[in-house]
Amino acid sequence: MLNVCSYRRSGTHYLMALIAANFKFKEDLRLEAETGHENKWIGDGNIKATVPWGKLFLTHGHFGTALENNMVYIYRHPVDVFRSLWEFFGKPGGLNEFVTEDKIEDWMHHVNGYLNADIYSVRYDHLTSMPISTLNKLKDHFELKLKDGEFHPVKERVGWKEKAKMAETEGYSENTLDLFRSVLGEEFRGFKL
Repeated sequence: MLNVCSYRRSGTHYLMALIAANFKFKEDLRLEAETGHENKWIGDGNIKATVPWGKLFLTHGHFGTALENNMVYIYRHPVDVFRSLWEFFGKPGGLNEFVTEDKIEDWMHHVNGYLNADIYSVRYDHLTSMPISTLNKLKDHFELKLKDGEFHPVKERVGWKEKAKMAETEGYSENTLDLFRSVLGEEFRGFKL
């Protein structure tokens, strides 16, 4: 069994949906889940849902909060993560007010914690732009078996919200983009800011 970890809104469900669609597991991956807030499951519009790949999920916590074998960490461009978080929580205030130095630092420590611990990682932009290559590397690393000898895309929407744009800075003020750069630098883990 794989154990998927991420910062919220980093492509977690998309990765788990692709894993479940393509690889053989002895266990039933379904899990009853609830958002704990007003967001609804894309599949059926309910707050409670049977997540078809839910048992693949381990944690959104920082590295060390849950340690298991076969951990996979997915991470995403910070401007996309924070826009998606802002939308996920009902757009409280403005986008630029939502993003704070403390939140950016928390995201940075989260990403660094997993990547510095040498946990197998997947970049969301690689997963969406090169899914077969990304899944092939995952398959080889964990010695997974394909369900039927070939890779299959996930065509339906997955997760608690719709997929957001990639590295999209629209809506961010220059001051907020400067805040990202002041905390993370001009480039962080391959993401240009």
